[in-house]
Amino acid sequence: MNNMTLALVVANTGFGIGSNIGVYRWNAHSFNPSADTDYQTWDPWTEAWTGFYISNPTLAFDLTGFWYGNEAMLAAIHFETDVDDDGDLTMDWYDPDANLLFSFSVAWSIVAGNWYAAWSGIGVKAAGAEIWKNGTYHVDWSVVGNFNTISGDIYPVVSNYPGATAGAAGYIWVDDDYLMYTCYQGYVIRCNHDGTSSDEGGHEGYIWLEDDGKIAYIDDDGFKRMTKMGDEFGWPPDPDELPTAGEGANDGYIWVSTGDYTDTFLCIISDDGNKYRIGPGYVHAGDYQ
Repeated sequence: MNNMTLALVVANTGFGIGSNIGVYRWNAHSFNPSADTDYQTWDPWTEAWTGFYISNPTLAFDLTGFWYGNEAMLAAIHFETDVDDDGDLTMDWYDPDANLLFSFSVAWSIVAGNWYAAWSGIGVKAAGAEIWKNGTYHVDWSVVGNFNTISGDIYPVVSNYPGATAGAAGYIWVDDDYLMYTCYQGYVIRCNHDGTSSDEGGHEGYIWLEDDGKIAYIDDDGFKRMTKMGDEFGWPPDPDELPTAGEGANDGYIWVSTGDYTDTFLCIISDDGNKYRIGPGYVHAGDYQ
């Protein structure tokens, strides 16, 4: 009998993924969070995966404080083999009504005694797209090799879904303490601020750029606020939407982005001449998106 098989190490949802180097956090950041090591402690696209694990593994996702445009959960599958093998790993994501949200698939190849891991994630959106209501979601996963198949199901639960408000793309305004805008996808997004404030005694609603990677504005009470810092150059850099860097003549530009990876974001050319991508921002403490 052939005992050479795939074996599951872990399959679960969580807030991020980690390695011996650090953590790439998905939960509570703006869509497609940057892996730049100026912002995160580990870049899973360029650095080693030694010591891979799921960061904050959980099946419970409380979206209090989240907004349209925030990522929420990822699912990771980690397995090993005792024989040289290759195949495909697939994750199918379903909403609480059993509607397919999307499928993720990747080809893998490893040698005997090694392991492989892959992940995919979803965030807060509107009806029918990724997280759009409270309830139990479903990740149906499988790993197919040449000798056997392993598979399973993960059932994460979402509470306090914030809802989504449609609007005309391109509007930017101040509401209460926050900078608001309607993204290219046609949904209203609230930018979290960095927690600083100073009493300016008027000029409510003014919006401008002054610090690298942030937008300044005067809130409804006359206090100056700053958004959290955006991702420098966008993430990933979008060749279809320039400038990205060194375009000093365009300092001060603010626009609603249309790029494939930035279409829920504002983009700016800051006073350093570089493009930054600013979304709803990290839900918790800290400056980065």
